[in-house]
Amino acid sequence: MILVVTNNIPILIIGVLTYTLGAMVNSLNFQLFVSENSGENKKGIMYGLVFFAFFGGSIGGTSLVMLDLGFSFQFYFQVFLIILIIEWFILVLIIRSPNAIKKHGELDLIKTAELKQKKAVKLFQNSKIKVATVFFTLDVFVWGIALSIYNAGLTTYYHFTAPEIASIAVWFHISNMVSQIPAGRIADKIGKKKSLIISQFFGMVFFSMNILISVLWSQGITGFAFPGLIIGEIFFGIAVTTFIPSEQMTLTNLDDNRKAESYGIVAFIRGIGMMPTGAIGGSLAESVHYIAPFVVGLVGLVFEIWFLMKYFKD
Repeated sequence: MILVVTNNIPILIIGVLTYTLGAMVNSLNFQLFVSENSGENKKGIMYGLVFFAFFGGSIGGTSLVMLDLGFSFQFYFQVFLIILIIEWFILVLIIRSPNAIKKHGELDLIKTAELKQKKAVKLFQNSKIKVATVFFTLDVFVWGIALSIYNAGLTTYYHFTAPEIASIAVWFHISNMVSQIPAGRIADKIGKKKSLIISQFFGMVFFSMNILISVLWSQGITGFAFPGLIIGEIFFGIAVTTFIPSEQMTLTNLDDNRKAESYGIVAFIRGIGMMPTGAIGGSLAESVHYIAPFVVGLVGLVFEIWFLMKYFKD
């Protein structure tokens, strides 16, 4: 509603913060809902199916911008608002959680165990939570630096219009949708660690492609920019699809008794890690070069692969 009715920057910031808060709460419960209602050996494919549908919807939204029908930006927020209202009715009237009703005996056992421990062992002392927090915070930091200036760079550095940017971005969503289910199966078969490592390699292709395009552009070779960015978006999409199932399988299985709390701890710290990325990315682009954030991202992914190989356990 805020994004629809005002163009005032401070108020828009409040709107974005409110939306982000809602998205965080939604994401936490959504991921746990999928995890709790999936078989232990089929979580990857279940997340693949769910995000297949998600990115299928994203194609429709991006295509609407790509067609450049002359609507104001507020129009798209109005459409989104209507979709959210429909979702709310679905959640209230239709969605049920089979695992929401637990036996009182099981709940009593958990409460008794926690009382006996007297919370002597804090949740963050869990080694799985420590490793997951470091890795996923590092990952969002590395990607955030580059992605925070990506669309702005396409406008100011390559002079692309909003419909042109949408026509590039739609390939990200197509790549996501097509590879989501196979990526979920792969995560189930080879395990979370290997799947995350594969994801980083695909991400390195995305960063490398953007660096190559920038170098060619500076040499006056501009014809490769558009198809090159599409290729980069396709690899970006595959990087995301090989990342998401393993990420969610990990974050929803950090602590058996306090799944939501452990997930929330990691998500909270990741959020803090994300906060400075826009300022860092913008500063690098302005003071060094547009492509500097992508170079930092490429080096960061190399470090992430090392961290996964050394500390991450399936």
